[in-house]
Amino acid sequence: MINKINIGNPDFDIECQVIGEVFCDTEAALYAFSNLVPEDFSMMQMRRIFQVALRRFQAGMPYDALSVCEDFGSQKQELKKLLYNIGMTTISTDNYQEHCRLVKTASARKRMSEIADEAMEYVVGNSTMSEMQPFLANQLEKFDSCSTRKCESAVDGMQYYLDHIDDPREYIKTGIDPIDKCLKISRGDYVVLGARPSVGKTAFALQVAWWMSFDFNVAFFSFETSTQKLTERIIANQCFVPFRRIIEGNTTEMDRESIRIAKESARNHLDLIEASGMTVPEIQ
Repeated sequence: MINKINIGNPDFDIECQVIGEVFCDTEAALYAFSNLVPEDFSMMQMRRIFQVALRRFQAGMPYDALSVCEDFGSQKQELKKLLYNIGMTTISTDNYQEHCRLVKTASARKRMSEIADEAMEYVVGNSTMSEMQPFLANQLEKFDSCSTRKCESAVDGMQYYLDHIDDPREYIKTGIDPIDKCLKISRGDYVVLGARPSVGKTAFALQVAWWMSFDFNVAFFSFETSTQKLTERIIANQCFVPFRRIIEGNTTEMDRESIRIAKESARNHLDLIEASGMTVPEIQ
């Protein structure tokens, strides 16, 4: 049974708006299909409508309101009335991106609430942390995989560039001038450092992390090297103490004074974390 529009229900109202935009505006439809999944709709009739429209779109079939109605069999007359009312209340499609975001946010909150309720069952049942951890890691991984993806047309991207063409550019420095001149690292970039074994990847990464930690909070996750050995490498690099003297325990009094001065003057934010055995959700 397809219900009439439930005026006054905020979730229903915004979901109706998104459905109306899907059928009224091609750009709005493409954005919704790229950023939402049927499960994001809390109202069952809106979920079913979006699911059918999305399935038709993915199959290369027409996904207009009349075509979608045909897939509802005996309920198509009631659906036509519902979509007609939705169409009449869809005055503008200018804010379709914001409306999709609202639907996605409401869906995320609902999922988090469900995860919290299930976690409480573990607590009430006196479960141990080792018993709860797989559940929480699995649920958070699912939650993260449902995060909103950004979808932007090339034309919109060009307009954004023109609007911000004179804005100052901010890049994250590595502290090594030749690299910073040719490699422009922005926030959100994923940078892979690759080389043969034992050529200095870890030492280089530590040097970059140390430099960046003066401007940012930096976490260095190590899957092979202990935090103690990482610290020894940092000392050798930043205090100009020969690494061999450090690992052999033959540092001089001058070396130790250099280390003390470096420790007292350090104003950066670098955390070293032994990550052996950690999963991706645990690191997140």
